[in-house]
Amino acid sequence: MAEFTISLQASIIINCSVGTGYSSQLVDWEMENGQLKQISIADSMMKLISGAFKRRILPINIIFPELTGYPIDPSDRIHTRNCQHFNNFLQRIMDERRSGHKSSYDNGADLLSILLSSEIFVNDDDLIKGEIFTFFFAGMKTI
Repeated sequence: MAEFTISLQASIIINCSVGTGYSSQLVDWEMENGQLKQISIADSMMKLISGAFKRRILPINIIFPELTGYPIDPSDRIHTRNCQHFNNFLQRIMDERRSGHKSSYDNGADLLSILLSSEIFVNDDDLIKGEIFTFFFAGMKTI
């Protein structure tokens, strides 16, 4: 039951952040054996968050905190590549919205549409992606 609730919550947050219809889309995810697998955007975000926390508590990062930003461990390198897969996915959605090929399923009532139309976020894709990820993280931590 708890897994269903978490999955439902993640879906709702995805729908609010990038629009309905995206929560069922799949993102590339690299497994420990190096193979790519397709997982939902919500699962990808949850795994990226847990991977970031695990990365912070690795013994080498505790002893040498200045190394935290460098992917030294093989799992760090996989996490970094998975972050890139997710970033590519978000970038594709943003490019589609900007080009007009695809609009929000909610007529602009999602966070991404609001950020893309804001003067503060013009030409700053990394800031937009950061806001979407922060929104997801904050939403998942409310239960």
